[in-house]
Amino acid sequence: MTPPLRKSFARTEAARHASRIRNLRLDTRQAAILLVKMKYLDKWTASRQHNADLYRKRLGGIPPETLQLPIHGPNRHVYNQFTVRTPNRDELRRRLTELAVATAIYYPLPLHLQECFSHLGYAAGDFPQSEAAAREVFSLPIEPGLTPAAIATVAERLLTALSPDF
Repeated sequence: MTPPLRKSFARTEAARHASRIRNLRLDTRQAAILLVKMKYLDKWTASRQHNADLYRKRLGGIPPETLQLPIHGPNRHVYNQFTVRTPNRDELRRRLTELAVATAIYYPLPLHLQECFSHLGYAAGDFPQSEAAAREVFSLPIEPGLTPAAIATVAERLLTALSPDF
């Protein structure tokens, strides 16, 4: 099976794109690595889905106005990220860092504010929901190698970080 072509963007810094480019080449070495990885893809996806289920069991009681978990719909989700949303993202991430929990923000700037789309003429305020999401979401560890004990630790520390007594 031939891997799909990948569209890429020229980055000036993490998650900030200055221009649109296309990467239409896949060299032999990359293809060989991807062919090996393809054998493990279903196993890795199942592991991420299991990890997401564990997070849901441990964090499902948090009111959605405090922390929104990813929507669990009828389709198959691969959980490349386990992205949560909270109005106090930066403070919660600071607390989690103090508790030795790694987090990530993958999309800190909405697409309409990226330099590579400036020719479209959009400005801050044109897409308020996208802008709010960019300010409020972050991702928890979800990779396939995490053990149930590690997920439990992350969840417990997240609950601690959400506590008003922190």
